[in-house]
Amino acid sequence: GFVCTLQAQYVIQSSCQFVYRIADVDTTMPLVIDPLYSTLIGGSGYESVNDFVVQGDSAVILCLSTSSQDLVRADKSYQQNSGGKKDVYIAVINLWTSKILLSTYYGGSEDEFSVSLFTDEHGIKVIGITGSSDLPTTNTAIQRNYGGEQDCFVAAFDLNCETLVFSTYLGGAGLDIAECGSFDTAGNAYLAGWTDSYSSFPRTVDAMQRIYGGGDDDAFVAKISNDGSKLLHSTFLGGADFDEARGISVDPDGRIVVCGYTSSGNYPIRGNALQTSR
Repeated sequence: GFVCTLQAQYVIQSSCQFVYRIADVDTTMPLVIDPLYSTLIGGSGYESVNDFVVQGDSAVILCLSTSSQDLVRADKSYQQNSGGKKDVYIAVINLWTSKILLSTYYGGSEDEFSVSLFTDEHGIKVIGITGSSDLPTTNTAIQRNYGGEQDCFVAAFDLNCETLVFSTYLGGAGLDIAECGSFDTAGNAYLAGWTDSYSSFPRTVDAMQRIYGGGDDDAFVAKISNDGSKLLHSTFLGGADFDEARGISVDPDGRIVVCGYTSSGNYPIRGNALQTSR
């Protein structure tokens, strides 16, 4: 007998299902799909991986939302134990030994959910959402105090997950939900989502839209400096009805691209728009 390697790719069919597409299959012969690496990670509760970063060919950094109290903790992790109902959990896993090299919980007494993850030579950064008034923050934070209901947060750890380098809230008195996040090469954080904090959501003086558009919620877009100490830009984005941002990206020239949905007939339209009305 002999072994023949075939070209294969996976195709996403839904949010929880994918299939393999394999070329030139001889259906009279056995076919073995042998992944290079596969593992489970979790505890006795709920886990959801929200983002990950591959480091070379030997490690992956995962950012989870978890309700488990018994996930693996590194000896010197910043937060050894879960803070409340659901926390963020960061883990660095060796792909070849399946061992957790570094890890930490991060959260307060209520719920935290991670949205986006970034890493460079300086450390690991996370964008997320919190319902905790006691989420750990740092002295240089843009916003040290909880705004109310739910806030966004941006937090940074050293590469060993032992030190909280910075952490800040971003939110007003209502619901402030970061649906997506991104980072540029300098490590600045970009957040987009939706808010119903019509008068109290933090905006900057150069905001494209300083006034809440109306309705139940407006989209927002914000940029936070790489050390977490400055709100560089922040704006509402919306009309008189529902407006929510669901995706954000930053191009090499620093231009921010946001996508989402709106039910506002007066949503702000700019430039040579493909479609100028609903």
